Amino acid sequence: MWDDEVGSTGADGRRRSDFERFAEERRRYAAARREARLIKSKADGGGAGVHPWIKASQEAKTKVPLEHNAAFQAARKASRLTFAGLAFLFCITILALGITRSKTVGDGAALDREEVQTLHVWHGVEGSGGLELARLAEAYANDRLKVVLVHQPDMDAAIRAAVVQRAVPHVLILAQNDAERLRHLGLLAPIATGAERVEPYLPLTEPAPWSLPLVAAVTSRPGDPEASRASSDFARYLWRRLLPGADGSGAGPEL
Repeated sequence: MWDDEVGSTGADGRRRSDFERFAEERRRYAAARREARLIKSKADGGGAGVHPWIKASQEAKTKVPLEHNAAFQAARKASRLTFAGLAFLFCITILALGITRSKTVGDGAALDREEVQTLHVWHGVEGSGGLELARLAEAYANDRLKVVLVHQPDMDAAIRAAVVQRAVPHVLILAQNDAERLRHLGLLAPIATGAERVEPYLPLTEPAPWSLPLVAAVTSRPGDPEASRASSDFARYLWRRLLPGADGSGAGPEL
């Protein structure tokens, strides 16, 4: 059975016997055992008795981790610095965007107040008197102020609904008794007429017999002084234009 295996023929080409081949295998086995004992002796820590492969492996294990740790520490330090830099840049960017947005919104709000200020004026005047009010409102308006005139046939119901909805207009043109009732409810703001005079509302017509005059009243707006000032200016404008002799200029147009 040995004839077909590798090594069955010697160096001289002669076929070896089974005994010769068995002896060769025993020599290889003995050499392998010595090799195994030499490798196992690595546990003793000796230098001369340690197999070269084991010795090389031990030397590599003592050197590579130090180099690896140094590289790892450097990489970790670099990553920390990079992360800190990115975090700082992110914070600066957010702060800059917040400042820009705040400035833009602030500028936009100031621009709206200057260019798109609107006065809402409600009145119950019919016929030619309503047309005269519309003409005066159009003449008073300019590029920075818009006057929206709204006719309210039932002023009392309109005001009650506006109070509930918190959408009260800036100026009211109504009968004096209605204005007096709103004043007692605290819905009107006083109007300065000059020379330290302050009126709760300003008359716009002379009272006819058995009737009450129309007056211009300004609604109270504690949180919006600019709107209150614009409303008072418009009420004084109507007062001077419509009341005969209110500003010493003679009779004005009738409502």
